[in-house]
Amino acid sequence: MTESLTAETLLPYFERAKTAQMHWQALGAKKRANFISLLRETLLNHADDLVVFLSDQTGKPLFEVLSTDLLPAAEMLDYYSKHAPRLLKDRHPHSGLLKFKKNTLNYWPLGVVTVLSSSRNSFFLPLTQIMLALAAGNAVLFKPSLKRAAVGLRIQEVFDEAGFPPHLLQTIVGDAGTGALLVAQKPAKIFFSGHAEAAKRVLVDAAKTLVPVSMEISGKEALLVLPDADLDLATSAVLWGACSQATRLNGPIELVLAHERIVSPFLALLEEKTKKTHPDLTQNLKILTGEQGTSFNFLSEKSANPTLTIQTFRSVSDAVHKANQNQHGVVVSVMTRNLRLGGQIARQLEVGAVMINDVSYSGGPRETTWGGIKETRLAKTRCGTGLSEYVNVRHIHQPRSSLFVFKALWWFPYSPFQFAVFRTFLDLFRQHWTDRLRAFPLFLWNLVQLFKNEKRL
Repeated sequence: MTESLTAETLLPYFERAKTAQMHWQALGAKKRANFISLLRETLLNHADDLVVFLSDQTGKPLFEVLSTDLLPAAEMLDYYSKHAPRLLKDRHPHSGLLKFKKNTLNYWPLGVVTVLSSSRNSFFLPLTQIMLALAAGNAVLFKPSLKRAAVGLRIQEVFDEAGFPPHLLQTIVGDAGTGALLVAQKPAKIFFSGHAEAAKRVLVDAAKTLVPVSMEISGKEALLVLPDADLDLATSAVLWGACSQATRLNGPIELVLAHERIVSPFLALLEEKTKKTHPDLTQNLKILTGEQGTSFNFLSEKSANPTLTIQTFRSVSDAVHKANQNQHGVVVSVMTRNLRLGGQIARQLEVGAVMINDVSYSGGPRETTWGGIKETRLAKTRCGTGLSEYVNVRHIHQPRSSLFVFKALWWFPYSPFQFAVFRTFLDLFRQHWTDRLRAFPLFLWNLVQLFKNEKRL
């Protein structure tokens, strides 16, 4: 929908969404999952058209659209069409002291949520965010980037063709001001994907009305090349991670930390492969080494053209320290033949994901959580953890049967034997079994006296 929007003209969108959401929630998770299956089939039916359309709109090569947009989207839709009902089922955590009580975690939709997407990843991320929100039982107001409005409207068409109810998903085209107006309407939650500066503006607007925000923020990535690394593998990974449009739009590799013993052959092989790669992909690649590479800053804006800064390190601790300077904390790649060492290094890196002998692609595997720490710790998407971003969690605490309905021992009135029961009960937590054994008879005696002599109000 494209029109001049104000706070007043946005109200009907929210009202329609609220009505649609109530009926949608009432369907239940299994029936909603059937719509996700239909969405997957609709996506696949239009796969060839979408590849060409998205390539024209985003500038990505056809193969990258196929491999980093449509394929992961189809996999996500397939996964949640099968597993969303299970992930949304009530859960029953183990009871601690109160064995006669039953705990239930009940998941229910947020209501009407807003999805704001940037031009950097204009198809896969918003489509999967919308799908997760709908699978959880919400309605969605979606504002795509004005620069990629056509992609956003195409997403709307796919959902409509799949048969989703009217007004459950409404796409609103506008500039950043329109996004601020949507935030001001106090949706149940805001889901944002884009760069850090835009994210900060959304947070400021959301803070005015205390609207919760979940964010997927793009940033720069680093890659470590250990002295034992397969240089053929490492240089190919760097080249794709720095120059492919898929990574340029999300989290490109801009810093390579190579061990000082192998940096020369690494650079020679990288330059050789750069010359062999199609010039449309690598002609603007800039490689900074030596003094040029000392001023690398994770916090600066991503370069318009592919830029690789090559720095050296002498020890693993030095490499980890340099990689941990990244304030985004999303992904670091580690290239090494020693997988055990790679795992040890991974556990020292302050990021949400570590790719060993690989680089990130399309937000990672759908079966795992995905998200950063530090400045990007505002969301964990994918898998069950990701779906929980789209629901409220309600704790239900109840007796296991009517036999266990009675006045709690800690209720009024406060009395001597009541105090003695709780004090002796405390000693049952002592470490040594003999201490616990000595405390138990006194605890039991006090408990009997409490029941005999001190009734609860």
